[in-house]
Order: sequence, then structure tokens, then C-alpha cells
Amino acid sequence: MSWVLLALGVFVTSPSHAARRLRVLAFGDSLTAGYRLPASQAWPAKLGEILKSEGLDVEITNAGVSGDTSAAALRRVEWSLKFGPYDWALVAIGANDGLRQLPTKDMEAHLRQIVAKFRKAGVNVLLIGLRLPTNIDAKYRRDFESAYPRVAKDLKLEFYPFLLEGVVLDDLLNLADRIHPNAKGHEIIARAMAKKISPLLGGKSLQKK
Repeated sequence: MSWVLLALGVFVTSPSHAARRLRVLAFGDSLTAGYRLPASQAWPAKLGEILKSEGLDVEITNAGVSGDTSAAALRRVEWSLKFGPYDWALVAIGANDGLRQLPTKDMEAHLRQIVAKFRKAGVNVLLIGLRLPTNIDAKYRRDFESAYPRVAKDLKLEFYPFLLEGVVLDDLLNLADRIHPNAKGHEIIARAMAKKISPLLGGKSLQKK
């Protein structure tokens, strides 16, 4: 089974009409871009639909680039900010570091630098955690997965523990590679993400929905 993520990232934006429209950047890799799916079916687009349905005037830009490592993502933060300004960045990066078993210390350092760049631009950050398949060395997995809550705690970030919660390894919710969510999987991610992000954007709590 190949672990290389090759799909091209897609940017999805919608026209801004209101002066105070909330702008959110979904900053990640193929798990955010929507590998092998139309952009309209990826979780950032679905999240936007959910938030709008509850009355929030929000625009979500999908800045998922397939194959990106944390190092590659760090190099494109400034470029992504050119399409702002943004109120929030939802940072879900590092899966490719993990699958390639790149040094976790480097990944953590990159995450901290990514956060610093967004904050310098006045963008709030929600850090999204990731986990690795169990066929990867257990110590490496522990080091990888512990980096996210540590960064969130140290930098006092809003934190979402696991992007693929409720979706991972479910054949009905993933493509044949069992790595990338299908359209149904992205819908589940979006609904769960909305419960976290809606209150941060000033919307009502969706916890009981």
C-alpha cells in the first residue's frame, strides 16, 4: 500500500459581500483538500455550509495542498495570507511527516513556526491533531501524536484533538486506500468541526445537535 499523498490541492473561495464577513482558512494537506473529490465535497466547503445554515456570515478558503509536509506548509504561509485577511486559521498539517516518519522534533518546530506566522498576521489559530496508522512504530506514533496537544498547550491555542474522529478506518467513510475520507466521511468531519468552530465565530453551540 502506498502512503504517498499525490492529489493536487484546490482553493475554494466565495465572493465576499459583507464588511464583517468572517473569513476562515483551512490550512492542511490532502485530508483538507479533499483527495479525489470535488472541492464542494471536502470538509471545508461542508463546514461553510453548516455554519451558514446557522446564520453565520462566513467564508472558508480551502488551502489544502496534497502531499505537503509541515516544512512545505511553513514555506507557503505568507503566500496563503495574501488572499486574506482571515479571522481564523484551522491548521491540520503533519500527516505526510508521519507517514514518511520524518523527525517529529522538526514537525513540532514547524507547527510552532506556522502558528507564529499566522498570529503575527493577526489570525487566530485552531490547531487540529492527527494520528498515525498502527503499523507505524509505536514510539514514533507516540512522539508524533503527543506533539499536537503539547503545541496547543504551550501556545495557548484552541485545539481539536483528531481531524478524522469517527471516520478513520471505516470502509464506508473512506476511499479504497483507507487513508482519505470519501464524501460521507468529509460530511462527518465537517459536522464535528462545526461544533468546535461555531462558538469561536460567535455562533450558537451545536453540541447537542
